[in-house]
Amino acid sequence: MDREYCINHRDYRRIETAISIMKNHYSEGIDSSRIARDIGLSEYHFRRLFRRWAGIPPERFIRYLAKEHALRLIRESGSCLESSLEAGFSGPGRFAEACVSFEAMTPGEMRSGGKGMTLRWGTGDTPFGTAVLVASDRGITDLVFLDDEFLKRPLEAVRGGLEKADYRKDQKTAAELLRSIFNGTGDGQLLHIRGTNFQIKVWEALQTTGALPPQLAMTGRHGR
Repeated sequence: MDREYCINHRDYRRIETAISIMKNHYSEGIDSSRIARDIGLSEYHFRRLFRRWAGIPPERFIRYLAKEHALRLIRESGSCLESSLEAGFSGPGRFAEACVSFEAMTPGEMRSGGKGMTLRWGTGDTPFGTAVLVASDRGITDLVFLDDEFLKRPLEAVRGGLEKADYRKDQKTAAELLRSIFNGTGDGQLLHIRGTNFQIKVWEALQTTGALPPQLAMTGRHGR
């Protein structure tokens, strides 16, 4: 058997196991040192391996999982405090920070259906097909790869849950953001831009197309 294949298969299984651990224990304050120990790697090598396979640091993945959990709980109970604590945040403030970091919106803006928000949107070509991108002043709120059903009505693919926002078409801004995300080589490789929510939004969009292996998928969209 080819040695490179054996190494890649072994690494894939390690990442698969690591993501399973994260999904099962993210609300317990799990950190990369424990995960590395559980899969038989040093923390340094685990962090490098995870970023190479997933494109984001393990801590960012864990925060994403906790944020998704808290959003589900809030939809069920309506309590921001209780939902934040149960999902593993130290309080509503930390949860709000995660929402702004990943969603470019506050929990209040999401609960209000986008009331008072101005969202700019547009479409563009990517290595994975035509995409529609929506952005607030804080960052990208939605990125969806369009199938034939939505090519002529792209806004319908992203509008669910934020019907009260003011959507303004801005093709120039959307095209610039899409060029910033994808490196233009046509090979599907992504630019990993630190300090933004680009990576997470690309992850979410790729999940819906089946372009990610199921073990590397996050938890699905949060139902906006």
